[in-house]
Amino acid sequence: MFSPQLTFVVATENDLPVFEGLAREGMASYYAIHQMEWKSEIFLDGYRKTENYKIERNECNVGVLRVSLENDHVYVYDLHVQPSVRNQGIGTEILAFVENLARRENKSHVRMCAFKTNSAINLYQRFGFKIVGEDDRLVKLKMNLVALNEPAA
Repeated sequence: MFSPQLTFVVATENDLPVFEGLAREGMASYYAIHQMEWKSEIFLDGYRKTENYKIERNECNVGVLRVSLENDHVYVYDLHVQPSVRNQGIGTEILAFVENLARRENKSHVRMCAFKTNSAINLYQRFGFKIVGEDDRLVKLKMNLVALNEPAA
C-alpha cells in the first residue's frame, strides 16, 4: 500500500532537468568506476520514450521513476531516490507502485538492470526480483507476476 504522503506525478518535458540531475547524481559513482561518460542527449532521447514520474512527499521531490510498458512486462529504466531521504521506505513504495502498474496493465513480469555494486540490489531481491543474468558491469533482474495474477485453483 502506498503512503498517503507519497505522490506519483506524471512528469513533463519541463521536469527533464530534475530527472536528469537526480539520475546523473545517482549514477556518477558507477560511471566513474566503469570509466563511462554521461551523455545528456541519450538520456533525453530515453526520457521522451518512457513514462516518467516525479515522486513527491509533502510536495517535495524525493525521487524519480522512468518505466516503459513492453509487450509482456514493465521495464524500469531509472529509479532514483534523493540521497537525503534514502532508507525511509521510499524505494519499497516505488517498487510497489511499479508492481501495481504492471498488474493493472496485465504484464507478466517486471525487469530492470543495476550495476553490480549497487546496494539497492538487496532491496530489489527482498521485494521479489531475481537475478537472471549479468555481464561485467550489470546484473539483470526480473520479478515474475504471472503466478500472482492467475486465479486460485
